[in-house]
Amino acid sequence: MKPFLKENVIIITGTNPIEIYTYAYHKLLGIDRSRVIGFCAPDTIRMKWAIEEITGIPYASIDAWCVGEHGKAIRLYDQATVNGNPLVLTDEQKAIVEKMNVEWFAHWQSMKSGRTTTWTSSIHITKIVEAIVKDTNKVFPAAVVLNGDFGITDVAMDMKCRIGKDGIADVIDPDFTDEQLAELKETETRVKIMEAAIGLL
Repeated sequence: MKPFLKENVIIITGTNPIEIYTYAYHKLLGIDRSRVIGFCAPDTIRMKWAIEEITGIPYASIDAWCVGEHGKAIRLYDQATVNGNPLVLTDEQKAIVEKMNVEWFAHWQSMKSGRTTTWTSSIHITKIVEAIVKDTNKVFPAAVVLNGDFGITDVAMDMKCRIGKDGIADVIDPDFTDEQLAELKETETRVKIMEAAIGLL
């Protein structure tokens, strides 16, 4: 028996593995995919931070996104821009971005800040709540259940999503390259293995 839920409920989850929890809430509670939002901003934040570090371009000027699975993110270098213009990174710079993201926590700990990284989660979840309450339709990275989007079904993945009063209003196509679509299919396979292992498929 499904638990009682009001029709207009919107669930925001920040628990890892975020893609699994997002899909589980959708399937087990019978909630429309638009009303289950997985918080997955860290990969995108860290990508932009690394780009700023190696190029000197201000963080706020960079538009760059990660999709797929948290911790194994697909970084959309081909679609990255600076103030609306294409951001071109060398292969060497991309390799440094990858390395900096892998070593993120070691870097954080080396600063001995005395606090965890979870404060960034609080800030960005608050922004998602604001988008819902104020119906801003702003675009955020979010884990969302895919139902045929990009040829993928029965799995949640991190995507660019427009969020408003009813939750996820739109899953935005960033104009994936063939290589990126192939990586998404690999992610689908990997996440579905986890779903099957816990009885979600």
